[in-house]
Amino acid sequence: MRNLKTNVSLLLGAAAVVLLAACGGAGSVLAVKIDADDLRMAQGHTATLAVTVEATGTVVEDVAWASSNTNVATVDDDGKVTAVGVGVATVKAVSVADSTKEDAVTVTVIAAPSVDDDIEPGDTTATVGGEPATVVADYEDGALALTVGDATLLVGMLAGDGTSLPVAEGGLPRVTEGGSVSVSGSGLRPSSPVDVWFFSEPEWLGSTVTDATGAFSARYDLPAGATVGPHTLVIAGRDADGADLSLLVGISVETGQALEEFAHCPAGTGWFVSAENGADDAAGASPFEPLATIQAGIDAAEDGDVVCVAAGEYDAGFVIIGAEGLTVVGAGEGTKVVPAASIATGIGHKYRADMKVVVLVDEATDVTLQGLTLTGGDLVWDNQLNAVLFWNASTGTVVDSGVAGPGMQSGAQTGQAIAVDASAGQKTQLDIVDTDVSGWNKNGLDIVDGNGSTDPAAGGDIVVNVSGGTFKGHGPTGTTGQNGILYWSRAGGSVSGSIDGVTLADIWYTGDNTAAGVLAYGEAELATIANSVFERSLQAYVSNNTPNDIDATVNNTFDGVLGSAATDEELAAIAERIVDAEDDDAFGAVKLR
Repeated sequence: MRNLKTNVSLLLGAAAVVLLAACGGAGSVLAVKIDADDLRMAQGHTATLAVTVEATGTVVEDVAWASSNTNVATVDDDGKVTAVGVGVATVKAVSVADSTKEDAVTVTVIAAPSVDDDIEPGDTTATVGGEPATVVADYEDGALALTVGDATLLVGMLAGDGTSLPVAEGGLPRVTEGGSVSVSGSGLRPSSPVDVWFFSEPEWLGSTVTDATGAFSARYDLPAGATVGPHTLVIAGRDADGADLSLLVGISVETGQALEEFAHCPAGTGWFVSAENGADDAAGASPFEPLATIQAGIDAAEDGDVVCVAAGEYDAGFVIIGAEGLTVVGAGEGTKVVPAASIATGIGHKYRADMKVVVLVDEATDVTLQGLTLTGGDLVWDNQLNAVLFWNASTGTVVDSGVAGPGMQSGAQTGQAIAVDASAGQKTQLDIVDTDVSGWNKNGLDIVDGNGSTDPAAGGDIVVNVSGGTFKGHGPTGTTGQNGILYWSRAGGSVSGSIDGVTLADIWYTGDNTAAGVLAYGEAELATIANSVFERSLQAYVSNNTPNDIDATVNNTFDGVLGSAATDEELAAIAERIVDAEDDDAFGAVKLR
């Protein structure tokens, strides 16, 4: 009987072990937790879910994975989820030891948006509720700031090492191979998804969710196979009212060299020039195959094109003749024209019948020269050079540039940094904005009509407005009677304009004549001088040798004294260095207050 009891006890113990093993061992499962929020994925992408099983004792902590819809998403034994088709599925992790303990996430699989055509780098388009919407583009901390309705999205570029690649104002969003994009925004629907895609071939970069205020911020690496060239970034979300919002941004993926050379190029650039890496037999229409000379870029361009010039030293000037809407953009001080020879124009100006220049703009319309440093190199005034820039019978703008001649050399009545002209029947309209002028021989800015003729019917119509920038002369000299800015109606035409926010300095002639910061001559009409600074060795601040008054009452400073607020004694001292009606009753007045 004792043996029988013993055998029964052994059998019962073995059964208990088997039962405990079947239940996962001694202990219990407390909870199953998937270590992820709900998933939002593009078709073909995968994500691996991790799971934590909270248990006591030696209970088995394995889980079984399952999908509620394998046509949308599948999941393997290791928790790897594969997005199969568009839709929504639930993926569960169920405890093997206790099937009442489980956790689940929702998997939403999205399709790539429809993009008919890639857009050019720097361009943007948007739709709201499927209808075209206006995009207002700005720049903020080196990123594109794009506003669509009440939503604002910031798009920034980063190199592969995380270094920011700032988008210059008016420039293209450029990113290096292996780089990434940062995307953030506000004014969207709270707690709503935002999807980011990369085209030409649609590549899903990732998705995020806005916070309770409708804001978000994310960073995504470019696809490993992203090719050099133009691409489109698509940001899809919902506006504050819940309508679908889609924003397309053209970006350029570039090599490090091209990115560095052409980071300043504006949207819509059609032609690229690099003195260091270009060749004039290259295609020129890509930053990866630039031309070598500025003239080659201009010759290749059509009306309305942008020619972008990399930093470097260019040993030849250029001519723009008959073009319309052409823009030439340099990198500022780094883009420097240092000519080995001048260009004979065959066009007269003042005392010279054939102007020799570095740059000629002739009979052209709406031309912009921006971010260029134009010099006279080592050329000799009169024999080799008459003007650095000759703007003739043309309209347009010179902005954010520098024009520097080879300096004071002789008593010749030529040697202008900038010469401006027009003959009868022609019109010149030029805005000179934030441009520094120096190194002239005779006049910094020489505005004279008639193309060398004194016939009273030979002059054209000229309007030149100067705003910002500096005109720095040679300082006291007996070599020639230098002037900063000259307006002269010499041949019966109309010569007019205004000066605003300009600094004029170091202009003084020690001979018998008087040098002036600003000289108005003949019948020229210089309407206003405002917000300007006259300082250091200016023999005459303003010389008005015309019958027309000049209004200089607004915020002009004369050697530290604000003219409009000067005392009578200070005003008298300023007037001593102004030539106007007080010196000759045939002249108009220069009004100071």
